[in-house]
Amino acid sequence: MDLGQAEINTLLAIEKYLTDPKSVGIPKAGRTEKFSLRYHLKELDHDDMHVSAYKGKKDPRKASYRLIYEGNIILIRVDLGDRSPHINPDGEIIPAMTPHIHIFREGFEDRVAYPLPSEFKDSNDLIQSLKDFLSYAKVMNVSEVEIRAQEVLPYE
Repeated sequence: MDLGQAEINTLLAIEKYLTDPKSVGIPKAGRTEKFSLRYHLKELDHDDMHVSAYKGKKDPRKASYRLIYEGNIILIRVDLGDRSPHINPDGEIIPAMTPHIHIFREGFEDRVAYPLPSEFKDSNDLIQSLKDFLSYAKVMNVSEVEIRAQEVLPYE
């Protein structure tokens, strides 16, 4: 699907709501969880967006949060703890282990990365980073979210 920049900007700016704010959590290592969103546009309610959260399998500091439209269009992506540098289409390099954000741009999709904005308070705290991501993505009911970390305790 080809999205124009005006439509992208509308989707980014529109207020969104988690359909089940109590279900939001940091997934187990190596897993991804999805959280459905709803929003109101052109006199209609829509449910074709979701947030996904991924936690690294080998490195507990690695995480990725995404705002996804129509199942596969990544509008916003935040990458934390990435051991590889990111190389933008213009050759600019975001160094390894540097938290960064990708924002969908017409013609580039989500391939361009930028330094993490100041709205992200502590990129070392996965729970705080997920809350900050939800706020940045214009999810309006973040105050109802009680993010839980899903970890399996080791055998003793």
